[in-house]
Amino acid sequence: MTQRPWSWCVGPLLLAIAAEAHAQTPSIEYERAQREYWRAQEAQQMEQQRRAQEEFNGRQKATEEENRRFADSMKGITSLPNPPPPPSGGNELAATVAKARQDLEKQPPLPAQKNILLGGQWVCERKAKPARGSGNPFAELEAMITAPACEMLIGDGSMEFRPDRMVGHDKGIGATDMGEVSYRGNDQVVAVLPKQGIKLLMYTIKGPDRVEDAYMKDCTLVRVGGASAARAATAVGGNGATAGAAPAFDRSVCRKTLLDRLGSARVDEVRAALGARFRETLQGTAPNAGGLRLDARGSPCDDARLNATLYDFDPGGVLREVTYVWARPPGAVPAPIFTERVATLSRVHGGLPTPQSAVRLQADTAVGRLILQDMPERNLLLEAYRARAP
Repeated sequence: MTQRPWSWCVGPLLLAIAAEAHAQTPSIEYERAQREYWRAQEAQQMEQQRRAQEEFNGRQKATEEENRRFADSMKGITSLPNPPPPPSGGNELAATVAKARQDLEKQPPLPAQKNILLGGQWVCERKAKPARGSGNPFAELEAMITAPACEMLIGDGSMEFRPDRMVGHDKGIGATDMGEVSYRGNDQVVAVLPKQGIKLLMYTIKGPDRVEDAYMKDCTLVRVGGASAARAATAVGGNGATAGAAPAFDRSVCRKTLLDRLGSARVDEVRAALGARFRETLQGTAPNAGGLRLDARGSPCDDARLNATLYDFDPGGVLREVTYVWARPPGAVPAPIFTERVATLSRVHGGLPTPQSAVRLQADTAVGRLILQDMPERNLLLEAYRARAP
């Protein structure tokens, strides 16, 4: 028997092993590629999370720093005795107004012959001055105050509703076109839908010359020349003024809030405006701006809950910030006054974003950056307007 060499047996075995290894190579390569892909995906996801966390930390730090500077700017401002808690403005007022407008837009326009607002001009109704010794030490001051909601829209002037637009009339300025409007309603309610700015004005009809705002507290309008207007004029010192009484307060100064002059008004202009509007103006240093601070108090124009209005200037004497310091009753957050101001300002500025928290709202408006900050630990609510960066 012929003996075969060992290589004759080993050769085919090696070939078989090599063939099997070759067959497994694509599978191994695929698995390796898959592992590398998922590792890359995981690394990318971790990098995205890291960047997102860094951005969040940066925003949080910026917000905390701004809050700190804002709080520092209020040092030295103390709360006054708290007035009775105001009625709640309603957490959903802004949403209610927006929904109401959407529903009203689906209705047919109100015919001109049924629109009580057309014809003549409308003014804010004011309260009669109470007799001395009424027992309420704040009654006389409160009676001098025209409802702030009306002041925001009309001030000491008048409003004229025309078939297709609103026109404001102000002493010393004349007529101002306030834009196009349309009307909806019936014999009980008239809704005014401005094309821009304020979302909705809704008035409940109380008589041929008298309407009440359906959303704003204590905002009643009377037609100039109507019986209601005549009574209102007498109540604030018209023919009913007593001999020897102090001169009537010129309410035309109430419209000069100087918010439209942020970033441009100088000290002399502001001093003159404050002298005409406020009974007292204190002088100090603005903590952030580094310039002058004027602390103005006691104006018949203002809501009784307003403690003071602060006017801060930069070192060059230019007005940079106006802050309203509101008395805030003790209690949990969100405070009723915070909710009320959010709803009112949202309507005045034509819509605002949702507050960033239960104590803070920050938004850019036509007059500057608005910061509404609740400070429950000090029983204060701060409403600040800052000029845009030059």
